[in-house]
Amino acid sequence: IEEKKGIIKEKEIRIEQIKKAQRELALFPSGGKYRVLIVDNAHRLNITSQNALLKSIEEPNGTSIIILITHQEGKILKTIDSRCQKIRFNSVSLEEIRNWSQELGASNGQEISFFSMGRPAIAKRLIEDEKFFDDSRETFAELKMILSGDESVKFDLAEKYSKDLVSTTNKLKLWIWILRFQSYKNIKNTKKVGAFYHLIEKIEKSLEILGSTNANSRLVLENLALEL
Repeated sequence: IEEKKGIIKEKEIRIEQIKKAQRELALFPSGGKYRVLIVDNAHRLNITSQNALLKSIEEPNGTSIIILITHQEGKILKTIDSRCQKIRFNSVSLEEIRNWSQELGASNGQEISFFSMGRPAIAKRLIEDEKFFDDSRETFAELKMILSGDESVKFDLAEKYSKDLVSTTNKLKLWIWILRFQSYKNIKNTKKVGAFYHLIEKIEKSLEILGSTNANSRLVLENLALEL
């Protein structure tokens, strides 16, 4: 998968890419004990690619390590899933990230911890990259705007977001985090929690369509905006 300039050029990992990786794995390691294949976004492997990869997983040589990274485990074939050792990475508490960021001299540790979504790498970037921090603030403000009900604002934001899908994917993930955070704050109000999770489902569905189909991105985002 090649991602640059905000354009996702391929939305699935094809068998040709897997076969090329398998040829590399078959070679004897030149600089260490192992050759390592990392498949990021492994849920983008199509069925043919997964079946091809299964052979390497079923019959690994002694010098190969295969790592699959995914947040959509349900899209991985059961025959592959059952042969993997699973390592789950949990988020870090916001309090820990806030304290850590303040130790590094950040004066806005509360916001940094919030926008980090519990992920230290994002927190580090928020501290070091002022533009990224400002973009996160803007994304939060845009969520508030799109929930206001003004249709002209919704269409304007849909047009803006459709121009950079890589950035938009990250923005929508932040929206999900914010809504989930708000649902936790209102955990005793079942009506509010239900409303928040209804919005989250809409955003997750749009993310899935944008990431796995060739649908018109602006149309998908306009539909999402109107549903929020």
